[in-house]
Amino acid sequence: MRGAIYHYDQDQGFGYINGADGKRYIVGHEDLSPGVALVRGAPVEFQPDDGTARAVIAGRPRAAESRSSFPTALNLPNPPDYGLISGAHSK
Repeated sequence: MRGAIYHYDQDQGFGYINGADGKRYIVGHEDLSPGVALVRGAPVEFQPDDGTARAVIAGRPRAAESRSSFPTALNLPNPPDYGLISGAHSK
């Protein structure tokens, strides 16, 4: 099943995953595969087992999630030209 990390507490060694079925699953450090990002919203795939997430692996982000949320261009106005960039000053 696909899901996303809801919360993970490194000190306690467990956390929660929101499953694609709308349920929340508990996950322990022993069920995490190497490479799983333990940050909120990180996509994962897992085997649901009576409220527990087993065999958790890093999931692939959906197309909309893989794009950056930052704009590619900010459309800011050009700064004023004081003649400092070109180094040419008239006297």
